[in-house]
Amino acid sequence: PVVVQVPDFGDRFYVYAFYDARTDQFGRVGSLYGSTPGHYLLVGPSWDGQVPDGIVEVLRSPTTLANAIPRVFMDDTGEDRAAIQSVVNQIMVYPLTEYTGGMQSKDWGDVPSFDAGTSSGEETKWVVPNTFAKQLRQVLLTVPPQAGEEALYAQFTALLDAGDRDEDIRNQTLAAFEEADNTFVANAMLWRYNGREAGNGWNRSVNNSEWGLDFYNRAATSRSNMFENRADETQYYYLDVDSTDEQLRGDFTYEVRFSAGNLPPVDGFWSLTMYDPTHFFVPNDIGRYSLGTKNKSLIYGDDGSLTLYVAHDAPENGPGHDNWLPAPNGTFSLYLRAYGGRPAISDGSWVPPVVIRH
Repeated sequence: PVVVQVPDFGDRFYVYAFYDARTDQFGRVGSLYGSTPGHYLLVGPSWDGQVPDGIVEVLRSPTTLANAIPRVFMDDTGEDRAAIQSVVNQIMVYPLTEYTGGMQSKDWGDVPSFDAGTSSGEETKWVVPNTFAKQLRQVLLTVPPQAGEEALYAQFTALLDAGDRDEDIRNQTLAAFEEADNTFVANAMLWRYNGREAGNGWNRSVNNSEWGLDFYNRAATSRSNMFENRADETQYYYLDVDSTDEQLRGDFTYEVRFSAGNLPPVDGFWSLTMYDPTHFFVPNDIGRYSLGTKNKSLIYGDDGSLTLYVAHDAPENGPGHDNWLPAPNGTFSLYLRAYGGRPAISDGSWVPPVVIRH
């Protein structure tokens, strides 16, 4: 069991997302839920220990493997970066044995970090076909089946056992894993294979982190955008192509125009983010990787509209530069995130803008 600290974030939007081994969320902690600041106890499925005084809530993971990802809004200004640091320093997780009842603190401003773009751009393959059978057996032993999965578990186990006894079955199984890796897994980075259409060429996520038996979208999202928030916490929109259905490329200039009153309707915040084909940040000279609510220098049109410019080369001086999202030389993808979406987001009546190429 571990203690998770939730500081008093004031009016800031925040959400603590807790994921089990299936990347399903459990627990509801965040500004959307009116959560109480303080100490929360994160425990495994079979823990039955004593809950000490001062614990706000016990969060029980359905699996022994869990993951916690806090997200907190911050304006992209030096003033807000300084203002938020003392609160961020109280975002801590530690063993229950270290719980004192008071808020502990750590200077997170002094930890090692990696600049965007320092990776090689190559994916680290954690799952490879010729070792997947061994990994799968361990997963089946570690993660109990959900209701409705018992027969699947029995089939998978029987197939692995048969492969242990028969080399031909084992080779055919490995060939099937290889085929899946070259087809489904390879294509899962492409947004037309994720979620459902949202209009104007965009796709939107479906069943984010509440997958149930939606194995297809769970697997595709684990490949392309792992650890999404619940749909009522964050709605994700994805785009690979422009208004002519051509792949987005840095040698063109694109306009993303939100008409007056048609910004993403959110109670939290929204952002438009740039990613390369493997969904990493794209290094650029001004260190700008997204635009949205956090950017206080965005320039709006006289009619109240907002036009964002996506291109490799910086626009001429003027409103274009403040509204410029740098793109790589090659192909790229755009993400539009809406945190704390209002009904028009959840019911699909709000549609992201057309991305026009020039």
